Amino acid sequence: MQPARILGLLALLFLASSAISSGASVEDPQPSPPDEMSLDLFPPYSKFYRSPDVLKLDASRKFLGDARRLNPSASLRSAVSSWGGMDSSGRRRGRVWPIVLSVIVPGAGEIYMGYYKRGIALVAAEIVAWTGYFYYRDQGLDGRDAYENFAETHWDFDRWIQWHPDAYPLDLKFAELDSIGRDKWSSGGGWPAYHPWVDKGVDKQGYYEVIGKYDWFISGWEDFDPDTQPHDTDLRTIYRGMRKESNDDLKTADRFIYLSLAARAFSLVESILLSRGSEEDASSSSVDFGQHFDITVRPRGFHSTEIALEYNF
Repeated sequence: MQPARILGLLALLFLASSAISSGASVEDPQPSPPDEMSLDLFPPYSKFYRSPDVLKLDASRKFLGDARRLNPSASLRSAVSSWGGMDSSGRRRGRVWPIVLSVIVPGAGEIYMGYYKRGIALVAAEIVAWTGYFYYRDQGLDGRDAYENFAETHWDFDRWIQWHPDAYPLDLKFAELDSIGRDKWSSGGGWPAYHPWVDKGVDKQGYYEVIGKYDWFISGWEDFDPDTQPHDTDLRTIYRGMRKESNDDLKTADRFIYLSLAARAFSLVESILLSRGSEEDASSSSVDFGQHFDITVRPRGFHSTEIALEYNF
């Protein structure tokens, strides 16, 4: 056989073996899975970038960053998550909504972020505060109506002038009695100690205060005896007790408002610290309230957080 034919046959055999090898590789029914770090950006692997399960893979920061840049929807989800996305522990992320909700209702921001126990406690404090406010406010206003009606029944302007210690048994007018009081008692000392008249039409609250508080108006009570000129009367004592009880109830109502404001302020600060801590994934976050005081948030376990008021020496 000629050398040229031998070389040709060898070449044909080589090509045939290459074709058979190539065909077996193409028809392999179980191809090896692609490497997660080198996935193609085009179908059929484009679903990879939209799957939240795959986003949980322990991939490198560079790979995830590239995936977000190549997929606009991932960047959009990342932006939206700052308004209420979920972190790896199942709590909502973001700083805007928790702060807004805490301003509206104390504890709502904590509940929104997944801190249900402390959020419910603050909401309960808010409910207690407003319940107490309306209860004691109504009690105080009802008491005010009661002592005003009591005064209208048992205190009289004309009787006050007629039986006044500086007027009885004289028949004086208001201007004359007021002039005597200014000249005799305004310098201080002595009973019944002059006090300027307060007209109910000008200052209603002041009127109901002075007729029970100051001795100058004691003769207006119907159980005052102008002959013995007592320094107090039973009706006046009852009236002063009624007025004190009413004022105490109104002051208690104001204290419940302070409780609501305190709960709101605490919830606001707490929501700021918790949201900042979850976004920055820091070991602790704090807000400085001056040279010595600050509020600090520290993680405790996987699902709990400690908040402490600290004093620095």
